Amino acid sequence: MLLRPAPVAQVLLDIELTIVHLDNASRQLIGAGRDDLIGRAVADLLQPAEGPMVAALLAAVLADGIPRTMDARWRYPDGSTQRTATYVSRLGNGPDARLALASRPIAAIGTVATQWQIASLILGGLRTGRATFGTDIFSGPPAEILLILYLAEVEGRSMTAAAIAETTETNWGLTQRWLRALLESGVIETERGAPVAPDTALRLTADGDDRLLQMLTALESPAPIRPT
Repeated sequence: MLLRPAPVAQVLLDIELTIVHLDNASRQLIGAGRDDLIGRAVADLLQPAEGPMVAALLAAVLADGIPRTMDARWRYPDGSTQRTATYVSRLGNGPDARLALASRPIAAIGTVATQWQIASLILGGLRTGRATFGTDIFSGPPAEILLILYLAEVEGRSMTAAAIAETTETNWGLTQRWLRALLESGVIETERGAPVAPDTALRLTADGDDRLLQMLTALESPAPIRPT
């Protein structure tokens, strides 16, 4: 599901709320090695006072599958903490269900929830415009692809080239062209540098993620439009 480490720290929990997978960004965020973290209860790595609140929120997501965002403070081994906006979503159902946690330091940028909402609104606007005017008049596959990959990353989902073609309602040949252009620009990448094929997993690069976040952060408090 997860590709190589992303700017968003990603952690997977089982139904017992213990860590079963995490990326390098998470290990840097928490300040411990993989062997020290796999199998540990996530509550052990958070500010103790937040334990009951976090456990209740995680249990709620497990129960109803509705994603939620929480203000979580990860605790370093030296006792200091890092405040993050953490998006929580459920993957699967039953005893094999997993919780995906995507954490981003709040000090660096605004909240994940606000940026997720802005990205969703932009993507929805592009799709509505396409449905209203038709693809010949209103179409922006590259922008849609970047937003789709951002939302997938935040929600802890993997996105393949075939899924992108289906989501953007673009034929495979045109999808390949746009994906190759975005790959050449350095804003997206494939898993392990694999060639673009229907089952190839894609994600934003660190540069693509940073540039998209700059745009979303600017839209949180847009500058007023002055009459000319």
